[in-house]
Amino acid sequence: MLRKILVGAMCTLALVACGKTIDGLLTNSEALSFNVKGKSVAVPVGRWETSIKFASKKEVKLNIAIPGRDNVEASFKVLKSNPLPQENGTFELLSQDSGQPYDVSGSVKTTHVDSQEQWQQETCTYQTNYTQCNYTPNGTTCYSVPQTVYGWRQVRFFVRDTTQEVEFNLLTATRSTAGSFNAVDKDSQKIYTMQSVCR
Repeated sequence: MLRKILVGAMCTLALVACGKTIDGLLTNSEALSFNVKGKSVAVPVGRWETSIKFASKKEVKLNIAIPGRDNVEASFKVLKSNPLPQENGTFELLSQDSGQPYDVSGSVKTTHVDSQEQWQQETCTYQTNYTQCNYTPNGTTCYSVPQTVYGWRQVRFFVRDTTQEVEFNLLTATRSTAGSFNAVDKDSQKIYTMQSVCR
């Protein structure tokens, strides 16, 4: 049980594996142009609410919200030989590989703060079966019926507060910065280290 709980927690914390999306701001001092579904789509100078989605290990997406227009969703391909960091590290995506007219220089920083472990009693449910019979002039028919039972269990857990900072810089052919995306994501999770039987 403990292994399943911890694996689920790590799935949430890892950037790439679970398709995580983080909201932030894109700031660009010059007009940007992205390849979107075979067309060139412009983003004017400004500061735009933007989300970054680590769609898979092979793709990163920027979704840029421009008032009065449809959102611009720019997809960047990621080479298998140059994977993105799961929790901490820097990364680089070259224009020739990503499918966009910019190189990307980025970083991911993740910090965890765990509370002290504590005990608690909490509600729970479990499934059981009971036998139900129908009586007719031709005889009796009995069958098993599933039933949800409510109970209590003892648990031991700690709370993990996680902060993730993401930086995603768009670079021109001369390596100057055309735009910068920055985001901070905070999350709290209850991580169980023990669960008793539900009764």
